[in-house]
Amino acid sequence: MSKITALKHFVIAVVMIMGTMGFHAALAQNEVPCTPEWGAEPDRAQEAYTLYREFMKQGNYKGALPYLKTLIDLAPGARQTTYVDGVYIYKDLLSKSTDAAQKQEYVNTILKMYDGRIRCFGAGYGRKAYDMYSLTPANVSGTLKAFDTALEKEGDKIEDLLLFPYMITVEKSLIKGELDTIAMVSRYMKVVELVERNAASNKAAKYNAALAQITERMGPFLSCEVIKPILRKQYDANPNDTAVIGKLFKQFYSLRCTSDPLFLEVAEKLLLQKPSESIYRILYYSANNDGKYDEAMTYANKALELASDNESKAKYHLEIAKIQQRNGDFSSARASAIKSVQLKPSGNPYLLIGDLYRASGKLCSSGAGFESQVIVWVALDMYEKAKSIDPSVTAEANKKITDAKQDMPAKGECFFRNLKDGDAFKVGCWINETTIVRCLND
Repeated sequence: MSKITALKHFVIAVVMIMGTMGFHAALAQNEVPCTPEWGAEPDRAQEAYTLYREFMKQGNYKGALPYLKTLIDLAPGARQTTYVDGVYIYKDLLSKSTDAAQKQEYVNTILKMYDGRIRCFGAGYGRKAYDMYSLTPANVSGTLKAFDTALEKEGDKIEDLLLFPYMITVEKSLIKGELDTIAMVSRYMKVVELVERNAASNKAAKYNAALAQITERMGPFLSCEVIKPILRKQYDANPNDTAVIGKLFKQFYSLRCTSDPLFLEVAEKLLLQKPSESIYRILYYSANNDGKYDEAMTYANKALELASDNESKAKYHLEIAKIQQRNGDFSSARASAIKSVQLKPSGNPYLLIGDLYRASGKLCSSGAGFESQVIVWVALDMYEKAKSIDPSVTAEANKKITDAKQDMPAKGECFFRNLKDGDAFKVGCWINETTIVRCLND
């Protein structure tokens, strides 16, 4: 090794030992303008850039660091990648250090790297908050401030991976008493709205997954009882503001507070402004889940009227059939199920019709004996038809078939009535269908 090379490595070592500990202070005090040029000493700055990048390519981060520091000192606005690389280098050093004081110094320098990137390029807000979350867990208030700033500065472009740590930080602040419930809910709602605005982006699925994770985690803090007074206050302040009403509707829905009277009032106001299939659909499921079947029927029919595609119409007809089934109106339920399958072939309407037939024993006979048992034959026809056109319902159909066969008439009953397997048989009553005889062995 030449004396010059040895001296060069010695200098690098000295810089690492003496310079690193004060690098974050130098970053903080850097008053060199963030112009996109190479500064007052362009040749020296460009040489530092070339050398640090060469060391980076070689994976020699300690070798790169002195030159990276020189570049930032001389031309802090020359390249944004300098700060990105700086964070990477100091994280590598941090991961390998065992000295507590040195590790803290590395953390401080990482955050100062972000400050330099923000100062010169207006970028890195979110990543700084994310690293504060992981590197300075005790600094909850500082991390929350960093996340709030990131959300303000980066807006809808904030990375999806930041959202969950953000709300965990909000949760910690709430538990520590540094935030009240209103402030917590306000931040949660901002995240909800951000995710909604990204619905058409290529990362929509990731944003939705983050929101689902947040909502599950924050559930105890987001009960309807907690949220309602806050939303009520917003509503009372702007009861006729279309934008506010739309926002409140989304907030109620995202928190699954769809049984609340205020939600229904807000929904009705939106519908007066403009009828909406999606709102009627939401109201249908809410009423149906609450056992308000008459209301559910009304909402389902309204949604059906506004539906534009056959698949949606088929779903509404099937939902209507289920309500009619529950109300004991079997004939209407069958008619609705048939409309559903005519719009979109599916096994579920036939499963429902089979259930209607099987439950008609008491409607079409005393509920026991041969007259009741023959109804099973038409139910079996429907279950078989369901799986023949829709393989996805095969398992469910087979279970229903197995259960139903236990209620078929015995061979002796069939013989007594001069019937044998395969004979045509007309089932009357409201069903009025022709089927074939199937009898159990005695």
